[in-house]
Amino acid sequence: MIRDFFRKNSGEMYQLHRVVTIAVEHISKSLLEQSPKTVWEARRIWVVLFLIVQLIPFETIGYCADKDLKIRNHFYSYQQYSSNL
Repeated sequence: MIRDFFRKNSGEMYQLHRVVTIAVEHISKSLLEQSPKTVWEARRIWVVLFLIVQLIPFETIGYCADKDLKIRNHFYSYQQYSSNL
């Protein structure tokens, strides 16, 4: 399209509004082709980030609960041991 213009009209300027229109059409077509892949990647990234963020409080809660259970089990086993003496 543009090459044909320059072959026929050497030395002239191509109309600016046509250049913009062609660029917009080309970019729009390219974006539409890439959109499904981009959306899939973005969703995957959001899910992974969500899981990582959720892991922090759940890991903290689990660690504290485990620590609390170990302290209580140690305390109760000591009481049972001392009462048997």
